[in-house]
This record gives sequence, structure tokens and C-alpha cells, in this order.
Amino acid sequence: MKRVHQIIYQETISPTLIALVVLSFVVFTREFGRLAELLIQKNAEPMAILQVVVYLIPSILVFTIPFSFLIGTLVGFSRLAADSEIIAMRAGGVSVVQRLWPALKLGLLVTALTAAFTLSLLPNGNWQLRQLRHLIRVAPAETQIKPRVFYEELPGILLYVEDIDPEESVWKGIFVADSSAEGEKRIILAKQGRSLVDPDGTRLQLHFEEGNIYSTPDESPEKIQISRFGTLDIPIEIVTGEPTTPKVKRPRDKTIEDLRVDIRQADPAQRHSSQVELNRRIALPLSGIIFAVLGVSLGSRSPRIGRGYGFFISVVMAFIYYILFATGSTLSKGGVLPISLGVWGANISTAALAVFVMKRADSEATL
Repeated sequence: MKRVHQIIYQETISPTLIALVVLSFVVFTREFGRLAELLIQKNAEPMAILQVVVYLIPSILVFTIPFSFLIGTLVGFSRLAADSEIIAMRAGGVSVVQRLWPALKLGLLVTALTAAFTLSLLPNGNWQLRQLRHLIRVAPAETQIKPRVFYEELPGILLYVEDIDPEESVWKGIFVADSSAEGEKRIILAKQGRSLVDPDGTRLQLHFEEGNIYSTPDESPEKIQISRFGTLDIPIEIVTGEPTTPKVKRPRDKTIEDLRVDIRQADPAQRHSSQVELNRRIALPLSGIIFAVLGVSLGSRSPRIGRGYGFFISVVMAFIYYILFATGSTLSKGGVLPISLGVWGANISTAALAVFVMKRADSEATL
């Protein structure tokens, strides 16, 4: 029996790992592509790009781990069925339950890994990525402002810098054409300066030192007023098209303890959203056990079906599960479906299919 289990492990683990790498790469390319434009536009630093990658990984693996396991299990057992090894096992007294046991062990491992992401790593990654996205969006990267190149991305401000100290991020030899103030236009010449972002992320401060201001009232453009300053700060409201720096966590950003507190204390709308999110994080990891039964059941079908059957049907089942899970969760959030049906519907229907096919798997193997 140990030899049979070893064969099943070998046939299941390899395609699972291959599917995990391929699926994760495809999904990562799609998700990272959404942020690529922002990262390129803001000329984000390598460390910020690395942080984006790290924070994206949990949201990718929570789906690719169980789906890859389904693909690996179906591909592995389909190959065994196509080579008539399932028939040989059955003839040797290996029951469907005994064939299922090694897959269930792997399913439990998949469930544990997925739960580690959904219960802990995923909310932290979502929250950190949300904050990082905003910081990248609101703060003009130091590398965006080039020496001897006019910078026009700030509202009402035309900025020119003669040189930049890369170690201290200090601008040298600054020219500013400021039309942001109502009723006058100003030309500012400063010896040095830098940009500062407020902690709440809603305002950018241009800080200048040692310079002159040449201002012209709109009513009397022929008059020029000259004043000298030691320090000068110009506040600029940041318009990003998004909320200000996130201070309130969304349900998907909250830890399990935060969700439990919301369920006990929050208003009805927030309580419902937290209940949906908590059930999502429990339901998704359990799909690993369901996929183990489903993979063994569907993969142990008639050898006449062929080797490509496993891959095709696994992709179809993973797609159907994802659609049911995502759509049901959305409907539950909107109050259209109860949580027991919306969030858990994908698990219930997939488990019912797995049990039904399991009952027929042994009989079809001999046809």
C-alpha cells in the first residue's frame, strides 16, 4: 500500500507544482500590470517595486494554491487511469478510499497553506499594498524631477531645478513659476529646496530656502513686487482621483480579530460586510479538501477518455468554482443572497458533485 501511495504522490505533486508556477505567473502578470503604469509614471524606486511584488503574492496564492492542486490531482489520476493503473490498483484490492487517502493528506496541506494566507498574510498584504499605492501615487518621486528639465505635473506650478544632491535629495538652483495663488502670479528663485508630503498624504509642501519672490498682481501686471525670504513653503493639494491616505481598513484589510470585533460591535452594514469576509476566508481554504475528493473522483474515470481529459476538466472546474465563489460573495455583500448560500454555495455544490462522482468512479473504471 505504501508503494501505491508513493505512486499517487509522484503523479500528483509534480503537475501541481508546475500548475502553481504557471498560474501564479499568469495571475501575477495581470495584477502587476494594473500597477505598472503607476510605477513607471512615478518612476518608483526598486525597493517600492519589490514591496509591491511581496504584498501582491498573498492575494495571488490564496487562489492559485488550491486551483493548482485541483489541476495536479486531476492530471495525475487521469494519467493513472489512461495507463490502466487505476484498474490494476482496483484489481489488487486498492479501494477508492485507499486511493483517496494520499490525496486527502495533500488536500489538508493545501488547506493549511491557504488558511495561513487568508487568515493572516492576505489582510496584511492588502493593507500594506493599499498604503504603498497611495504613497507612490501622491508623492512625486525624487527621480521624476530631473536637473535642467521643466517639471509641470504640479497644479499651478512650473518647476525647474539646476542640480540635485542625490544623497540628501536637495534641489539646487531653483526656478518656480507659481500661478496657484489667486489674484497674482509669482516667480520664485531659491538657492535650494525639497519636497515634503504631509503625514495624511493630502498635501505636498514645496520647501525653499534663501531666495527672492517676484510677484505681479493680475490687476496691475506692470507692477512688480520683490521680496526676499529665508524659508518659504508652498502647499499643494494633491488630486489623485482616489481617497486620501487610507486610515480606515476595509473588511478585506482587517485581521480575523478586527472582523470579530466588527461582528460584535459595528453597525449592521459593517457587521454584515465583516461576516461575509470572515466566511470567505474560512470557505476558500476548505476547497483544498473538496478538490482532493473531486480530483480523485473525476481523474479515476474510464481510461478511454485519454490523458488530456484531466487538464481540460480541471481548468473548467476551477473556472466554475471561481465564478460561483466570486459571484456568490458579491451577492452576499449586497444582501441578495444569504451568506450560507452566497459564500458557501461554491463549496457545497462542488462537494456534492465530488461525492456523486466518487460513487460512480470505481464502476466506470472497469468499463
